[in-house]
Amino acid sequence: MTFFVNCSPPRSLSKNSKRVYNGHVVENPKAKGAKADIVSLFQKYAPNTPYLGPVRLVLTFFYPYPAQTAKKVLSSGGRPMVKTPDVDGIASGVMDCMTTLRFWLDDKQVYCLHVEKWEVPDNCGIRVEIEEKI
Repeated sequence: MTFFVNCSPPRSLSKNSKRVYNGHVVENPKAKGAKADIVSLFQKYAPNTPYLGPVRLVLTFFYPYPAQTAKKVLSSGGRPMVKTPDVDGIASGVMDCMTTLRFWLDDKQVYCLHVEKWEVPDNCGIRVEIEEKI
């Protein structure tokens, strides 16, 4: 299964985005909202029955170039993004959302994970590739 969700990719999804507030540990509100957005965007792609076997997952995040990016850079196409968010944080958050939507029974089924972040001039979003090994 492969799909692309045209959106502004999340910048806060990490489990490490929890904060202490009045002596209680709470999830960062930005991360909580971003997870709800991912769930709503991915919901229509959720399979009728979850994958049962080992899963290979490829996540590619396409972020917009910063506003101050030179026109020369914009015209050259995309480039790898080497700033926050960290790939492990956004991948973990997206996998949690996909587990909630029952793409699989448990994210421990993901035996191979490939994550990339790109800055692009247009067509921002998230590309997801799922391959089940039977």
